[in-house]
Amino acid sequence: MPRNWIRLARRLSRGIAASFLLALVTLAPSTSYSAEATVDVQGQWLANAAGVETSGLAVDSDNQFWTVADGGTAPLSRIIKKGKRFELGRSYAIAKGEKVLSYDFEDLCVLSNSNFLVVAERTPNEGPPALLEIDREGKLIRQWPIILADLKADASKKPDANKGLEGIACSGKEVFFANEKPPQILMLKVPDGGLGKATSLKPELLYDASHDISDLSGIYFVKQEDKDYLLALAPEQHLLLRFTLGRNAEGKRSISGVQRTQLRLMAPGSDREVCRAKPEGITVANGKIWIINDPPNDPPNDYAYRTLRAGELRQGCAAHKVRRDVNFERHIPILFHLVLDDILQPKSGPAPTPPPTPTSPPTPTARRHQRHRRK
Repeated sequence: MPRNWIRLARRLSRGIAASFLLALVTLAPSTSYSAEATVDVQGQWLANAAGVETSGLAVDSDNQFWTVADGGTAPLSRIIKKGKRFELGRSYAIAKGEKVLSYDFEDLCVLSNSNFLVVAERTPNEGPPALLEIDREGKLIRQWPIILADLKADASKKPDANKGLEGIACSGKEVFFANEKPPQILMLKVPDGGLGKATSLKPELLYDASHDISDLSGIYFVKQEDKDYLLALAPEQHLLLRFTLGRNAEGKRSISGVQRTQLRLMAPGSDREVCRAKPEGITVANGKIWIINDPPNDPPNDYAYRTLRAGELRQGCAAHKVRRDVNFERHIPILFHLVLDDILQPKSGPAPTPPPTPTSPPTPTARRHQRHRRK
């Protein structure tokens, strides 16, 4: 083959390779990620709450903690602080008139009028998820069915109604939902007149995290220094996720960055890590992030919860048996807290990693210089 043909073929191949690299970068996601840090988070028992399946957590304008449980006849409860101690206070049924609503309640957020929005993963007879507005005594004000038409699911698996909406966050202009599996964040725009006239709600997909984590539970909206964030929990991996909210080129809400923090959830009064803490609810109060767990009562998670991990060992819970606190046996929930600024404004650590940038292939002259240097 003539030499000029060979040179032409080489140039064409280099051009094709460069175009291919550029296409890969163009198709790469625009979301940036930061490396994972690890934080020890000390827990404390929630007194007077044995056997309560706490799921959601919220703080109202009076700095009063509230929780909602995904079981029982009175799922809405106050959390009372007495000194450094927390205990479950008065509980309320969620009811429409005289009829108590036996829904699978998962999380709640506080509205500007001091009412709550509560998300129910399921309604009776495997009914669709629902959003409820209730007052502080659990009285239903209005209710909307939620249509999850935009939810991306694995077509090879049968949908599980018990792996649906787990978290809710309110920003005033939007309502955000966390779907457990597949782990996705949904967003619902709130019209100027509120949601009162809507007959059903259809949130849109904001972010699909299934490539990075296994599940999601609680979610919370934070605004600080003109920046908007979503804090969310990945309970199976004991991760706290910080999503940075922004706007895309079309002016629509988007997620521009994700920070992962590995939580070592420590047992109350112990230097040992809870093995299957199942963190579910999250809120912010007094410059701290507060997390509440739902003590698992299903085997083998129940056994795992009653076992503690030693140090950084994560080979398995059964390998780290220790003398346990009786509160584990009674399935008492645990409240954890950490400093908000440690997550929103970490003092050290690597900066978010941007998407890769293309590198141009070496020119023929550069290749000759490289060969000369090797000689």
